[in-house]
Amino acid sequence: TERGSAQGTYKLTFECAFCLGFALACMVQFPLTALYVSCLVISVLAMASYLLYVHRWFLLHIKR
Repeated sequence: TERGSAQGTYKLTFECAFCLGFALACMVQFPLTALYVSCLVISVLAMASYLLYVHRWFLLHIKR
Protein backbone atom coordinates (compact mmCIF):
# COMPACT_ATOMS: atom_id res chain seq x y z
CA THR A 1 0.00 0.00 0.00
CA GLU A 2 2.89 2.38 0.58
CA ARG A 3 3.92 2.22 -3.05
CA GLY A 4 0.36 2.72 -4.25
CA SER A 5 -0.18 5.83 -2.15
CA ALA A 6 3.17 7.24 -3.24
CA GLN A 7 2.24 6.63 -6.86
CA GLY A 8 -1.14 8.33 -6.38
CA THR A 9 0.45 11.34 -4.70
CA TYR A 10 3.02 11.59 -7.49
CA LYS A 11 0.30 11.55 -10.16
CA LEU A 12 -1.80 14.12 -8.30
CA THR A 13 1.20 16.42 -7.88
CA PHE A 14 2.08 16.10 -11.56
CA GLU A 15 -1.49 16.87 -12.65
CA CYS A 16 -1.76 19.87 -10.32
CA ALA A 17 1.56 21.26 -11.52
CA PHE A 18 0.56 20.74 -15.15
CA CYS A 19 -2.78 22.46 -14.58
CA LEU A 20 -1.20 25.37 -12.77
CA GLY A 21 1.49 25.77 -15.42
CA PHE A 22 -1.08 25.69 -18.22
CA ALA A 23 -3.28 28.23 -16.45
CA LEU A 24 -0.34 30.57 -15.82
CA ALA A 25 0.87 30.26 -19.41
CA CYS A 26 -2.59 31.12 -20.72
CA MET A 27 -2.86 34.06 -18.35
CA VAL A 28 0.46 35.44 -19.55
CA GLN A 29 -0.44 35.15 -23.24
CA PHE A 30 -4.06 36.23 -23.08
CA PRO A 31 -5.96 38.70 -20.93
CA LEU A 32 -7.41 37.40 -17.70
CA THR A 33 -10.92 36.20 -18.47
CA ALA A 34 -13.65 34.54 -16.47
CA LEU A 35 -12.79 31.19 -18.08
CA TYR A 36 -9.24 31.17 -16.72
CA VAL A 37 -10.35 32.34 -13.31
CA SER A 38 -13.07 29.69 -13.12
CA CYS A 39 -10.62 26.94 -14.18
CA LEU A 40 -8.15 28.07 -11.56
CA VAL A 41 -10.83 28.21 -8.87
CA ILE A 42 -12.04 24.71 -9.78
CA SER A 43 -8.47 23.40 -9.61
CA VAL A 44 -7.85 24.99 -6.23
CA LEU A 45 -11.14 23.66 -4.86
CA ALA A 46 -10.38 20.17 -6.16
CA MET A 47 -6.96 20.19 -4.51
CA ALA A 48 -8.39 21.53 -1.25
CA SER A 49 -11.14 18.90 -1.20
CA TYR A 50 -8.58 16.19 -1.81
CA LEU A 51 -6.32 17.39 0.98
CA LEU A 52 -9.10 18.06 3.47
CA TYR A 53 -11.36 15.04 2.88
CA VAL A 54 -10.12 12.32 0.56
CA HIS A 55 -6.52 12.14 1.78
CA ARG A 56 -7.64 12.10 5.42
CA TRP A 57 -10.11 9.30 4.67
CA PHE A 58 -7.38 7.24 3.01
CA LEU A 59 -5.06 7.77 5.96
CA LEU A 60 -7.73 6.59 8.39
CA HIS A 61 -8.80 3.56 6.34
CA ILE A 62 -5.45 2.32 5.05
CA LYS A 63 -4.80 -1.37 5.62
CA ARG A 64 -1.39 -1.73 7.25
